[in-house]
Amino acid sequence: MAVTGLCPGRLAAGLVDTLPFVASTGLLGMIFGAGAQAAGIGQATAVLMSVVVFSGSGQFAALPLWSQGAGIIVLSTFVLSLRFALMTASMAPRLANAPPWLRAAVAYGVTDENYALAVSRRGGEMEPDYLAGSWAVLYLSWVLGTAAGVFFGAQVPAQLVAPLNAVFPIVFVTLVVLCCTSVPTAVVAALGALLGALGALYLPAGWGVVIAGLLASLAGPLLERRKPRGRRP
Repeated sequence: MAVTGLCPGRLAAGLVDTLPFVASTGLLGMIFGAGAQAAGIGQATAVLMSVVVFSGSGQFAALPLWSQGAGIIVLSTFVLSLRFALMTASMAPRLANAPPWLRAAVAYGVTDENYALAVSRRGGEMEPDYLAGSWAVLYLSWVLGTAAGVFFGAQVPAQLVAPLNAVFPIVFVTLVVLCCTSVPTAVVAALGALLGALGALYLPAGWGVVIAGLLASLAGPLLERRKPRGRRP
């Protein structure tokens, strides 16, 4: 499907649809900012990470590895971010006629949240302006949340840190529910969850998510072929 033209209405729709994620994204940014200080990361460096890297899972993974050097941090962040390769690969055919700069911008702006919103909108029609609107909301929430966590994180009571960390998996469960619009997608999600849990037990950090995503996604086309087709009128 060809990419559609730019439209202020779709930009605004992306902004509005992503507003429910502002609180959770900002809160996660605050948790990262506070955790960065505890890990010995400077205030400016922590905020710059959110500005440039813009990856919650990758940045959280970097915290306990900060003292082990740049090599292991880069490798861990790369592995944890490989799931975005799966997401953008599914979007590529719908952006085949888009200029390279636009495809690069869309790739940078893809997150778990706006990918779920985009693929469930209008049968998966790819709208770069819609993604741009949703990206702006998430990006600002993440960066401003990080800055707030850096400057005020020391004031958060230690007994509240664990409950706040629970927000992270809750956000991902919500995204999975949004994407499960058919039986095949629900089965793929359940399979991915099972494989991901097994991978977390037996594989190095990050690899379980990637391998589970790859294997579960391979089951999707098989399930779609077996799905009963409606009779022609």
